[in-house]
Amino acid sequence: MTFTKKFQHTFKTLLVSFVLLVCFCSSSIAAETVAEILFTHDTHCHYSENIGFAGVAAIKKDLQSKNPNRKLFLIDLGDAIQGTAYGVFSFGEYSVDIMNLLHYDIAILGNHAFDYLFPALVKAVKRSNTKHWLVANLVYTGPGKNPLSMIKPFTIETVNYGKGKKMKIGFVGVTTPKSITDGNPRYFMQDGKFVWSLWGRGAAQDRFTFYESIQQAINSCRKAGAEMVILLTHLGTDENFAPYQSVDLVHNVTGADLVLDSHSHSVLPRREEKDKSGKIVPITSTGCWLENVGHVTIYDDKTAATELINKKDVTKDGKVVRDEAIQKKIDAIVGQMDKLLSRKVGESEVTMTRLNEKGERLSKVAEIPFGNFCADAARYVAGAQIGLMNGGGMKAKIKKGQLTEKDLFELYPAVGFLAKIEVTGQQLLDLLEFAYSKTDKYENLHFDPKSKEPSEENGAFMHVSGLKVVVDSSIPTPVIIENSLFKAIKGKRRVVSVKLVTDDGKEVPIDPKKTYTAAGNSFGLVSGGDGNTITENCKLLNTISNDHYFKTYVKYVENFLHGKVSASKYSKPEGRIIVK
Repeated sequence: MTFTKKFQHTFKTLLVSFVLLVCFCSSSIAAETVAEILFTHDTHCHYSENIGFAGVAAIKKDLQSKNPNRKLFLIDLGDAIQGTAYGVFSFGEYSVDIMNLLHYDIAILGNHAFDYLFPALVKAVKRSNTKHWLVANLVYTGPGKNPLSMIKPFTIETVNYGKGKKMKIGFVGVTTPKSITDGNPRYFMQDGKFVWSLWGRGAAQDRFTFYESIQQAINSCRKAGAEMVILLTHLGTDENFAPYQSVDLVHNVTGADLVLDSHSHSVLPRREEKDKSGKIVPITSTGCWLENVGHVTIYDDKTAATELINKKDVTKDGKVVRDEAIQKKIDAIVGQMDKLLSRKVGESEVTMTRLNEKGERLSKVAEIPFGNFCADAARYVAGAQIGLMNGGGMKAKIKKGQLTEKDLFELYPAVGFLAKIEVTGQQLLDLLEFAYSKTDKYENLHFDPKSKEPSEENGAFMHVSGLKVVVDSSIPTPVIIENSLFKAIKGKRRVVSVKLVTDDGKEVPIDPKKTYTAAGNSFGLVSGGDGNTITENCKLLNTISNDHYFKTYVKYVENFLHGKVSASKYSKPEGRIIVK
């Protein structure tokens, strides 16, 4: 063997030995498991779909049986109390009662937590047995004691692990400020002034105040002794949530080690982003409706492994493994409403949803048959000249086949009544200008490749009945918004034509000086929903009702469609809203 070959042989031997030594040392000092986390979010009152809450209970029980001495946190990241008829029927109490069966450790508020107004939210939080409720950026500046004082910015849990070891893990709650701007700003006001803020402390309602408030919470959590900080966020990762995405937050703060995210219904096993200091921070989210359950393993080196437990992972013999005792209790809770709303109302020849045939959500950007149905129902049942339905108020779908009261309840699972108002032509024109301020031609719309949601949409987009509207999307919007509320219109209008369509088919231009009757849900017309201040003080022509809004759809199908939703009427758009 030559000297060169001897050298090469010796070098390879030394290299292999070094690698083995490194592997041995690494295994001997491997990070030790401290705790585990199971997390859910955006369940939206879907209690038994996919994995279901009884399935979550079974997963929790299984993990605890495998490691009985290891701390297991069960956390919810918001939007559990709204989404289906079960939510509005019980004002969120069904969701609270079902989650109480699982004994959550920590929960935060989602944007839909405010849908039933603050008194109902306070009642729901007090009804909950969840140990900690967290939102760092929720601030009350109104008179008297904060009714949600039980919700704190952060909490610290001391976890015992190994042989006499301890770690203090901090959790900071964050929810999106868009809860105000995309919902009903009036819900956050008293006597015309904001008394609730989701930007944190500070006069400015902007992203900088928001980032600063979360940074202060992280700093306070660290100062109080947290060795690891986990952000629990209801922010999402969709582009249209900017500048309040979880990604935006990570880029603008330091001191966080992990983000458990929600809101955009994104299935995100793990995404790594750099924080303001350049440190890598993982982000994870599960999707929605318990299609996955998040599982996190915390190690003593302050790192975390993330995974999503899928329905397939907990399926045995073709069925999801569930805690049967929990499932029986869930069935008993929801069975109350199912029994009350089981009555058949009619049948539909067509399926109508918020989506087009490509799965793209159009309810807040364009005319769709579902929107026409909803607007027609308001118009005919109220006996008004005009029917209006805000795109943000359309949920679920009308399925082909039998329709029950429960099916129609799902179309508008929110608080509100059928409002009939007297409106001037000018107010109507202003409302439509506001409604179509973000409207564009379909070919110019950009849809997120995963969620299929448009990057620019408007919950105030109005579907119409008894009107024909033409929008010139090449004209920039003249609408001025102040503090999330409509302020004024200054400049050339993009709504270039609005005509009243009479029952005999005649089209008459709207006269700004004349008065008309219009009907729709109270949220969109008289409660300031989506920032609409234009018609909120219009004369109400009917009595405020405690009836759920779904009865509007029941009456329309039974009394005006005679129990049959026809495909000839609602299979395609009719050209009520034309966008050029």
